[in-house]
Amino acid sequence: MLYCALHMPDPRAPGYAAAVHDELAALITAAGGRTLALFTSYKAMDAAAEAVRLKVDVPILTQRDLPKTALVKAFSDDEHTCLFATSGFFQGVDIPGRTLSLVTIDRIPFPRPDDPLLSARRELLGPAAFGQIDLPRAAMLLAQATGRLIRNATDRGVVAVMDPRLGKANYRWDIVKALPPMKRTRHRAEAEAFLREITG
Repeated sequence: MLYCALHMPDPRAPGYAAAVHDELAALITAAGGRTLALFTSYKAMDAAAEAVRLKVDVPILTQRDLPKTALVKAFSDDEHTCLFATSGFFQGVDIPGRTLSLVTIDRIPFPRPDDPLLSARRELLGPAAFGQIDLPRAAMLLAQATGRLIRNATDRGVVAVMDPRLGKANYRWDIVKALPPMKRTRHRAEAEAFLREITG
């Protein structure tokens, strides 16, 4: 199931981080841990880990705690553990089964505006740059992040995108169409009920 948190504030708004932390706590509780929470910056990851640890009673590991291989093993070995990580974990992480039932993404992973190579390409393309560079990159990264959830034919779970632009922006279908086909909801209660059903 793809859950888009449409009720969330814009990611650039001051209350956004706190809203993400509340949303994460509710979803992690429904999933009983079993969460890979992906963030587009270390700053967001650190803030979320600090806030959410106070709100849930399951272990939270972050990318800073162990080397990647050891981190993935520690996460895989305990169903109730959550792993908070950044863009390096959007791909190349293979955790089949119930241990990973929820993937959350804090915001649409648009490429950094200050990347020198992309900046040069943007200048060449002018107004068309967003549609030709930023949007396809973001769609590909989001699809890769979604792929962390479904590793085999029997895997089930929720991909929760905290960025309301996925449900409101005029480019939303360019991104949604790049994702695997799945049931979609904008209601957290539906996502929570589905998580409880598959992990209960």
